[in-house]
This record gives sequence, structure tokens and C-alpha cells, in this order.
Amino acid sequence: MKIKSLIKLICLVVIVAFLGLWAFGANVTLFTKKFVAWDKNMFKGNDLGLTNATVYSISAPENTTNFDAHAAAINAVEVFKTRAELMGYKNATVRLMGRDQVFVGLPINEAQLTGGLELFETNGQLTVANEGKTVFTNADVKKAQITGVNADYDAYCLDITFTKDAAKKLQEITSKSSYTISFAIDGTKITSTYKGNEPIKNGKLTLEFELSKANDMAVFEYCVNSGSVDGTIKAVSSYVIEGTAGAKAFTYIALAVLVILVLAAVYMILSNRMLGVAASVSMLIALILTEFFAATFTWLSVDAWAVAGLVAGFVLTVITHVLVINSISKQYQMGKGLTDALDSGVMNIRNMLFEITAVALVLGVALWICGTNFAFFGLGIMGASIVGAISAWLFVKPIAKIFIGLGVEDAKAYGLKRGEQ
Repeated sequence: MKIKSLIKLICLVVIVAFLGLWAFGANVTLFTKKFVAWDKNMFKGNDLGLTNATVYSISAPENTTNFDAHAAAINAVEVFKTRAELMGYKNATVRLMGRDQVFVGLPINEAQLTGGLELFETNGQLTVANEGKTVFTNADVKKAQITGVNADYDAYCLDITFTKDAAKKLQEITSKSSYTISFAIDGTKITSTYKGNEPIKNGKLTLEFELSKANDMAVFEYCVNSGSVDGTIKAVSSYVIEGTAGAKAFTYIALAVLVILVLAAVYMILSNRMLGVAASVSMLIALILTEFFAATFTWLSVDAWAVAGLVAGFVLTVITHVLVINSISKQYQMGKGLTDALDSGVMNIRNMLFEITAVALVLGVALWICGTNFAFFGLGIMGASIVGAISAWLFVKPIAKIFIGLGVEDAKAYGLKRGEQ
């Protein structure tokens, strides 16, 4: 019996450790490649700031087969991050949502350089043509840089620097007596032409844009420096987020939940001893499971409202575990043995746990339908409280029975007494 209980305890520890690694990440290649820490996925913006949030979908272009929208969206995340930085946003949030959508959050209180939101709906595919043939693409250009204004022609100057291999080919193309090189972003969206009659030996040339086309020039520069996105980009939703969770959001919620659980665990252990230990382990499992789901479903957003919802949900988790302990205590007080009290105590409380779960579910769905800030609060309280209630129902009794199997059979060790209501 003791060996079997010890094996169960070891299995429980292994499972909890595995889920913990999944939820929080680990410096192990096996886990870091597949499992990503929640802190890197959750939405975190400026403290008490306003954020313009837009969700972009990446889909297959027309008449295209075998298009990997998920891979294109992953690439778009990195490209959009670079573009946001180039626009002057130091605290922009760009992350993957689901398989083929990208969330872009731009803090309103940060200065925005030239270039509007249309930059994120631009693929940025560069084509450089000579005599009607494409000779260079994004991969052939090292960088683009705005250098100033040409006062003689009232035009902005944009230096284009080619890669080492492309520079050699550029020298060959420009060795003719006269030549014309056409530049275009996404076909005809943004265009510019360079004409010359001397060889370009240093792999660099200067494009000129009219003063009225400053925005086009900025988008051109950003696209060249950030790379291109495959597929069709479309903005599917746009809204403003108030009071974002801030750069230390994960730390704050972790500390808040830790304080709640530690205080609750100390109270339970002092009052109910081994039964309190079983409940504390169950609450720890509930916490890890919540983090596990948040780390797995990377489309989840966590702002200040969601943090409040999660904390409220963990308070309900403590309450559900207290209810389970009280139910077991009452069954023992009525004259049942330790094992029977565990069985009947959990059985009798299941209806109440189901009601708590149902209320949390209805509340979460209702707040989600209301939208805006209430949606994230509802999601947080629904997720944490449902996981907490299920954990109290499923784990407290088995963990306590493991302790019994290990030889802790005295009811006093579980804080149980006869004849007290």
C-alpha cells in the first residue's frame, strides 16, 4: 500500500513539474523550442496608458495553393515589430494570435514618426527592375536611409545600399552609357525611378521623392529595412485598450497570487494539518494549470482588467478548497471514518462546486459579450475560478488518500475531530 501510494505521489510530482515547465518555460532545448513562457506571450503595454490595438489577418493570395498562413503570420510578427520600432514606438506590443492573425498594440502617448498604420497592411515586397526585368528584391538590399532634402529639386533623398553580391551586379547593369532602374513596393503601391549614365561602383544610389510624398518615402524605407510579409494582410478589428498591465504585469500578478495562496495555505495547514497540505497542493496545481492554459493558448490577452479577474478567480479558488475541507470535516463529525469522510465530503460538495463553476462560466461569457475592458476581466475570473473549482473537486481527496497510503492514518493529523459542528 505504501509503495503504491509513493508511486502515485511521484507521478503527481512529475505531472505537476511537466505542466510547470510548459507554463513557465525552462532553459532546456526540448521545452524552449515547443513551450513558451506566458510572460513572453501576454499583452503588456504602458502602465496606465492608452493603446491603439489592431488585429491583422494573414491569408493566402488569390489563385494561390499550398500557402502556409501560420508561417507567414510568424514572420509578420517579427517584421511588424521592426516596423513599429522604426516608427518610433519603443513599447509597442506585437504578437501572434491563433494561427494566422497578428496583434499590434501601439501606445498612444508615444511619438509616432512619419508613416501611418497603412504600413502594417503593406507587404513590403521590393522589386528592382531594369529594362523590364526584375534584377533585385528585398534580399539584395542591405538598408535604406533618409539622408535629407535636395534643395535644388525640392525632394527628399533616400540612400539605398545593396549587399556585396548585389553591388557587383549593379555595377554591371550601370556600365551602360545610360540606364533606368525602377523601384517598386508591392507592385505599383509605391514607386521611384533612378536614372544615370555612370557606373555605380560602391553599391549605393540615391532615390528622390517629392516633398508631398514624405509618407510614401517613409513606408518605402521601413519596408526595405524590416523585410516583407507574404500573403494578403487585412485589418479585421481595431479598438483602444485603456490601463494596460505594464511591463511588470506578470511579476505583479505572480506576487499577488503568491501572497493569496501562501496565506491561505498557512491557514489551512494550521487548521487542518495534512488535509490543509492536500488542499494547498491542489491550489498549487490549479495555479500551474491556469498558467499552463495561458502559455498554451498564446492568443490570450492579459491587461490590467484581466489581472484583476485572475486575482479574483484565485480568491474563489481558495474559497472552493475551504468548502471542500469543511464538507469533509462535517462528514467526519457525523461519525464516518477517515476514508469515508473524504469520499462523502467531496461527493456532497460537488453540486456547490458545479454551481460555482456554472456561475463563473455565465459571468465570463456575459462580460466577454459586453466587450471592451469587461471582456478581459470576465475571461480572467472565469478561467481561474473554473480551474480552481475543478482542482478542489478532483485533487484534494486523492492527495489526502496518498498520505493515508503512506501511513498517516490518524484523523487528528488531518485536523478532524468528532462531535463538533
